[in-house]
Amino acid sequence: MTTQRAQPAKSARLRVLGVCRISRDSEESTSIERQDEAINAWCTMQGHVLVGMVHDVGVSGNVRPSKRPELGPWLNERVSDYDIIVVWKLDRLTRNLSHFLDFRKWMAKNGKELASCQEQFDTSTPLGSFFLNILIMFAEHERETIKARIASSKTKAVKDRRYHGGTIQYGTRPAKLDGGGYVLQHDPHSSKVMKRIVDDLINGDSRQVVAANLTDEGELSPSDYQRHLMGKETKGLVWHPATITNLATSRGLLGEREENGRTIRNDDGTAALFFPPLISEDTWEELQRKLKETTKSRTLRGEKQLYADMVFCGLCGSKMYRDSINLPERGLQRDYYTCGTNSRPEKGKRLKCPAKSVQQVEFDKTANELFLSSVGHLEKRSRRVSSALDLSKDIERMRRILNDVRGERDRGDYDYPGGDEDYEMRVTALTGELRALVASHQPQTTVTYAGTGKTYTELWNEAKTLLAQRQILLDAGIQVKVIVHKVATRWEPAGFQTEMVFPEDLKARLQAVGEWPEVPTFEFVDGQMVPIQRD
Repeated sequence: MTTQRAQPAKSARLRVLGVCRISRDSEESTSIERQDEAINAWCTMQGHVLVGMVHDVGVSGNVRPSKRPELGPWLNERVSDYDIIVVWKLDRLTRNLSHFLDFRKWMAKNGKELASCQEQFDTSTPLGSFFLNILIMFAEHERETIKARIASSKTKAVKDRRYHGGTIQYGTRPAKLDGGGYVLQHDPHSSKVMKRIVDDLINGDSRQVVAANLTDEGELSPSDYQRHLMGKETKGLVWHPATITNLATSRGLLGEREENGRTIRNDDGTAALFFPPLISEDTWEELQRKLKETTKSRTLRGEKQLYADMVFCGLCGSKMYRDSINLPERGLQRDYYTCGTNSRPEKGKRLKCPAKSVQQVEFDKTANELFLSSVGHLEKRSRRVSSALDLSKDIERMRRILNDVRGERDRGDYDYPGGDEDYEMRVTALTGELRALVASHQPQTTVTYAGTGKTYTELWNEAKTLLAQRQILLDAGIQVKVIVHKVATRWEPAGFQTEMVFPEDLKARLQAVGEWPEVPTFEFVDGQMVPIQRD
């Protein structure tokens, strides 16, 4: 059974809510006063009573009616105070078709009418309601036509690999085609910066360090670089760790694009490539794995633990973790490194390592002296891994697409007015993309070392914070093994033995100057660091 909304009798005196809106107070042709006059005149002519007048000044027509500062309360809390809403023109209610259709549903639900002075309709009459429905039908048809036109344009853009607007992946820039439209291609500068970010993260640099380095070097942030490309004034925005995260986790690095949060795909379901990938799929997966390893917890531990993740038990080889004793009533607060076998046993097992814990303060002092006495005189070198960019699969795939397009022409798919131009435009775009893929193809990974001009000791002395010193140790790639043979007591200092394990590149440099394997192992005895003599 269909329930029809009762129409008020024509002779009934309706309670009128007048609605006025203006975007700028300087619009004389649609001034609030003029709208007021028109609505008052309409009420007098129709014999209705004006119970309220809404003035939304400086409010855009794209703001939803229920969200407007003056009109909103009448639509939400004061629904029973009026029968009909009267506007000077429909655009004073809203300029957004979607909002208007929602408002029409609200009218039907709450039994309200709508009248417009300029368009001369009143939904409290059958003819007025019919007229408004006709307007809505035409508006809906126009909206669907526009949506279909946009969808068709985007479909063609995807097919031609053209850029059709939206966020631009950092490392690329739009390039205009001779036949019209745009494609994305590698930007000569930002693409190198992006690849450097990827390499730094894979090499173990934290997102905080990568962001700080780019800011210190004066590198424009992605948003500022985009403004620079558009000829606009930059805002001096700095790089943030969150920016690095967003860039590093985006599949835009692989040449893909998203629409409404979903990857744009080809007819066969594969991701559509809009520009040559900045990195290979293997490198992207390695990058994601590295990002998961360098978690926030690691950085937070480093705020209190200089050697977190670098200390290992000399007996069982397990990683050692921070443990604390906190007895405020005795004024006792001490931090220790404890063997992981003891502090974190496997579930269901009670494995115990005989290794004793070592006080963090004593260990850090010993390890610092050991590190600086061993390699402090060496120049710190930055290790950079330029990841392989194997695009052979993408190149082969692009060649298949070109062959398919040529096959489409042979079948007559382009036999229509303007078809030759469409074919040439598509082939030009695909050929340009193929050339860019071939130019970016780098099947081999390369490792380079660049000098910093400063020794480890100089950098250590310049480091002002624990995190800065920790980063030096992480960059060096060292590990420390420790065996505790005497725990510190109230009367006697601890006794423990340490051995520092260096990565192969530092070993090679020490060997080159005749200092390997004479790197000493130290023992902490009676409060002093004593080198152990080798046989």
